[in-house]
Amino acid sequence: MSLVKVDIDNVVMKKNSRSGINEKDLSRMMDSIKKHGVLNAPGAIRKGKKWYITDGFRRTLACKKLGMEYIVLNERKDVKSGKKALAINLIENLMREDVTPYGQGRAINEMISKHKMTKEEVSIFLSCPVTRVVKLLNIYKLTPAKYRKLITNNNGGTRRKKGTIAVQTADLITDLKNSFPKRTKDIGKLWEMAREQGFVSNHVHKIKRMVGAGADLDTALKRASTSKQVSPSFFVDSKKAKKLEEKFGKTMRDIIQDEVKKNKVLKKLIV
Repeated sequence: MSLVKVDIDNVVMKKNSRSGINEKDLSRMMDSIKKHGVLNAPGAIRKGKKWYITDGFRRTLACKKLGMEYIVLNERKDVKSGKKALAINLIENLMREDVTPYGQGRAINEMISKHKMTKEEVSIFLSCPVTRVVKLLNIYKLTPAKYRKLITNNNGGTRRKKGTIAVQTADLITDLKNSFPKRTKDIGKLWEMAREQGFVSNHVHKIKRMVGAGADLDTALKRASTSKQVSPSFFVDSKKAKKLEEKFGKTMRDIIQDEVKKNKVLKKLIV
C-alpha cells in the first residue's frame, strides 16, 4: 500500500461512475468523514499531476462535496504499465457524455483481450458491478453493426429519442441471441422492432417468459409485436405526474390502471 496526500482538484472521476447513488447514504458518509475522516483511502492511478479513481468513488465524491482541499489516496502501483495506460484512457473516454454502451463494451473488450485483465479487475477500475461489465461485453460482441450507435444509456427515466434502443433492452436481446444462436434472422427482427416500434425491456421479458413456458420463438415474436407497452410518461410529464400523485395519494401507474378499468378503448392499449 502506498498512501499519498494529493490536491483534490487533481482527482479525476468519470461521470456516472456509479449509477443510483443514494443521496441519504452519501449524506451519512459525509457526516462520518467529518467526524472520523476517511478510514479507507480510495484507490487511484497516476498520470502526471492527475489521479484517476479506480475504487472508492463514493468516498471521493463525499470529500469533494465537503469542500476538502486534500485527500489521501492509495496509489495502485500494482497495476502493470500497459493496463494502467489503457485504464486511464478508458476512464477519460467514459467521461464523455456521447460515449455509447457499444463503445464502452469495445474498450472493455480491449482491456480483457489485449491486456489480459479479468472482468473483476475491469469492474474495480470502472467502479461498477461485474454484471455491468458482462452486459457491455455482450452488447459489443452481439449487436449487429446497424444498431450499435442507436443503443443509449437512457433506460426510460426521461423520454428517449425515437429510433434509439435502451441499453437494458439491448442486453435482453443479446441474451436471446445467446439462447438461440441459430435464429439470427428472428433476433434481427427483434432489433428492428426495438428501433421502429419502440420495444422496451418488458417486451423482451415477455418473449423470454413465453419461450420459457414452451412457446416457440416465432409465436413469441408475433405476440410481442402486437402488444403495446404504455408507461405513465406517455400520458403526462414528470412534474404533472407528481402533482397528480400527491392529489390522489397513488402512484401514476395506479392512477392509469384505475382509468383503464373505466375506459374500454384505453384498455386495448395496455398489456
